[in-house]
Amino acid sequence: MPWNANQKTLLNNSALWAAYDGLTSTFISAFALALGASNLWIGILGAIPFVATALSQIPGAYSVQFVARKTIYLVMTGSSRLFWILILLAPFLFPHKALVFIALAYFIAKLLETFADPSWTTMLADIVPQHIRGRYVADRNILMGITGAAAYVAGGLLLDWFEKESIAGFAVIFGVGSIVGLATTLAMRNVKEPHIHTHEHYTVGEFFTMDPLFRRFCTFVFAFHFSWMIVSPFFTVYMLKNLGISYTYFVAMMAISTLAKIISHRKFGIIADRFGDKALMIIVTSAVALVPVMFYFVTPDTLWFLAPVHIFSGIAWAGFDIAMLNLMIDFSDGKKAPVRIAEAQMVSALAIIIAPIIGGFLADHIIWVVSGIPFLFLLGSMLRIVSLMFLVRLPEPRVTGAPSDIFHDIIGFRPVEGIIAGTRNVGRRLKAFMPR
Repeated sequence: MPWNANQKTLLNNSALWAAYDGLTSTFISAFALALGASNLWIGILGAIPFVATALSQIPGAYSVQFVARKTIYLVMTGSSRLFWILILLAPFLFPHKALVFIALAYFIAKLLETFADPSWTTMLADIVPQHIRGRYVADRNILMGITGAAAYVAGGLLLDWFEKESIAGFAVIFGVGSIVGLATTLAMRNVKEPHIHTHEHYTVGEFFTMDPLFRRFCTFVFAFHFSWMIVSPFFTVYMLKNLGISYTYFVAMMAISTLAKIISHRKFGIIADRFGDKALMIIVTSAVALVPVMFYFVTPDTLWFLAPVHIFSGIAWAGFDIAMLNLMIDFSDGKKAPVRIAEAQMVSALAIIIAPIIGGFLADHIIWVVSGIPFLFLLGSMLRIVSLMFLVRLPEPRVTGAPSDIFHDIIGFRPVEGIIAGTRNVGRRLKAFMPR
C-alpha cells in the first residue's frame, strides 16, 4: 500500500541503517577473532550493545519530555557513527591493547545510538496507525533485509581479498560503514515530527513501577532474550573457527537467511494484522527455539546443512521480529509510551548483558557429554522453549481473526510472490533517493 511522506522517510532511514549495521556491527565478532579473541571476549562484545541499552533507555525516554525527538536522534546517532573510526584505528594505535580499546569505543558508539531508541520508536508509533502497523513493519523489514544483505555480502567479499587474519579489510568496511551511518542520520532530517502523545510529565521513579500486565510481558522479554543471547554470539565463532568456512561462505549463509526473511516478512505482517501478535509470537518462538539444535548437527562433513538451517532461521525470525515490535508497542500504548518502551528495552538489555558472558564462560569451561559451543546450542534451544511459558499467560492486544486459522495462513506461503513484492518495494524505496 502507499505510504505517506513521513512513513517513507522512516523506511529510507531504516534501509540506510541496515546497510550501516551490515558493514559495522555484523563484523565486530569476526574482527575480534582476527585479533585472537577468546570465546569470553566474544561474549563480552556480544553483551556491549545491551549494556549500552540498559544504561541509555531511562535517560533517553526521560529526555523526550524536554527535547524534540528528531533533535535527540540527529545529535546522538550522528555522534555515535564517528566512534567506528576509532574502532578501525585501534589495532594500529594500540596493538597490544586493541581489544580493550575496541570494546570501549564500541560501547560508547552503542550508548549514544541506543539513547535515541525511545525517540525513534515513539515517532514510529505516532506516524504509523495501529491497524496498518503489521504491514508497515513488514515492508520496513523487507527493505532492511535487502540493504543489510547487500552491505554484508559486499563486506564479506572484500574481506576475502585479504588474508583471513588480516585487519586491513575490516578497516576499509568500517570506514565505509561510518560514512553510511552518517547518511542514515541525515535521512531523518526530512521527517516532520508529530506531536508526542505523552501528555503528562513523569519522574524517574515511574520507570521502575510497571503495571501487572506490562510486568508479565517484560518477564517474557527477559526470558526469551536470555535464551537467545546465551548462544547467538557464538554462531559466528562456530562457523568461522570450528567449521573453518571462508568469509564469503559466511556472508552467503547470512544472505540466504535474509532472503528467507524478505520472502516471509509480508506474509507475517498480514498474519499479525489479521490474527494478532500473540498467536503469531507463540508459533514463531517455537520455531526459533529449533534453530540452535539444528546447528548442533552441522559439522565440517555436513556443511550443506548450513543452507537449510539458515533458510528456516530466516523465516522464523521474520515472524518473530514483526510480532515482538508490535507487542512492545501495543503493551506500551498510552500516555507513557516512552517510559514503557524504555522499560521493555532495558529489561531485554539486562538479560542480554548477562547471557553471552555466561555463554562464553560455559563454552570455555564446561566439559560434559557435550561441551563447548555445541553445548550452548542444546542449552539455548531448551531455554527458548521454557520462555514460552511466560508468553502464553499474556492476553492478545489486537486480535482481529480466529487464531486457530493462523496455521493455514502460514502454510500458504508463496515464495515467488514474496520475492516479487520485495523487489517492487525496494524499487519504490530506491526512487526516493534519486534526484528529481
